[in-house]
Amino acid sequence: MPAFGLIAKTTAGDVGEAFQEIHRIKGDDYRLMLRKHVIGADFVAQELTNGPGAVFSGFMDSDIAVKAGKVAMDKILRFYQQPDMLVRAGSFISARKRFAKRAHEAGEFASLQDAMLNEGVIDNAVAFTERYTMNYGTVPRIVKIGRQLPFVNLFISYTSEITRILKNLTEDAIAPGPNSAGRMHAIGVLGAMAAVPAMMTAFSKGNLSDKDRADWEKLEKLSPDYNRGRFRIPTRRDKEGRFHYFDITNMLPADNYSQMIKAFSNGDAQAALASNPILSLQNTPLLNMAVEQITGEDIRTGQKIAGYGRVREILKETLPPWMPPGYEGQRLERAFSPNDEGGRGLTNQRTGVQYLPSDIIKNYLTGMRFGNAQLATVQKSAIRESQQEIALQQALLRDITSLNVPDSEKAQAQQIYNKTVEEIMLKLHSKMGKPQQ
Repeated sequence: MPAFGLIAKTTAGDVGEAFQEIHRIKGDDYRLMLRKHVIGADFVAQELTNGPGAVFSGFMDSDIAVKAGKVAMDKILRFYQQPDMLVRAGSFISARKRFAKRAHEAGEFASLQDAMLNEGVIDNAVAFTERYTMNYGTVPRIVKIGRQLPFVNLFISYTSEITRILKNLTEDAIAPGPNSAGRMHAIGVLGAMAAVPAMMTAFSKGNLSDKDRADWEKLEKLSPDYNRGRFRIPTRRDKEGRFHYFDITNMLPADNYSQMIKAFSNGDAQAALASNPILSLQNTPLLNMAVEQITGEDIRTGQKIAGYGRVREILKETLPPWMPPGYEGQRLERAFSPNDEGGRGLTNQRTGVQYLPSDIIKNYLTGMRFGNAQLATVQKSAIRESQQEIALQQALLRDITSLNVPDSEKAQAQQIYNKTVEEIMLKLHSKMGKPQQ
């Protein structure tokens, strides 16, 4: 929310004024914002009102349990609605004041109040709000269709809208002519989206000891491609060797784009592809399901799936993230599950990440993701994946050498095998920071 306020030049005071107007006063300004669709363009109003809320609507509304569920759901949705709604309302209030003050000082109106009530000033403020804040009601038709499909990313509308806002900021930044306040603001916002999180991660790594910093960098390199672009801030390393950190990625307004910039700056094309919001295969539920059903492995944890596990993986991709076994529901389940050490919190054997119940609480209080990661677990996973790749190459070689083909073809297959295995080992040793043996 603070980041979107910065983009739309919204002050904390104006957001507070918006809160008062929406929840307490409900006067002329509130009715004006409703009429101009400043209010009612948020994610909840446009996408969820006819989604989860509809479960508690209809012929069963007389049932006491259903009534209670409907009341609880309405409260949850209203709470979830606040950030988007307040940013838009606060942006409109700020823009209206700026345009009115500018017009009054230019002598166009006798008083500031007259300028505030002018329809042209109001329309300019609405246009500014639409240009720099999220409006889930005006996304392209293809996005509206896609967001209704269970196999499409739940946040496709967010991706569409943040892309539109970034396009507008880029247009402001590269606009011809002398530097203006709007142009410098756009340049500052675009630069901060990548520079500030990168500076935070660099500063936090600088506070680690030389050994811990080297191990943390190994952990980052060995992590799956969808994790390598994230902005994780290490805070300490405990006696068991676990790195405790908090992850600010989800706090960034254009998190996918920021991750792409980080990945490209590190020369990591795979991580860039995994984090891009348009064509990322691992963010496409239908493809995720296909890969998991074919390989028999969870693409996030590397765990084998069979029987009912296959059904769970399909539900994970089609249900909303917060509903078990969706991604967020699964994270909650793992955080509160007993582990082998006598506590709670299961470790992801592919990423080395463990979420504790206390991490979940801090997550929901701050919006940042807290956790800890074990280098040894990630190293074992990387070695296991390399062994699997080599085993696959061995199987291919055996298939060729068992055929009745000329010796020259068998020799060529052996050369290809040797070269491929060498590349696999070079890649592994590079990530682990060890010289090739």
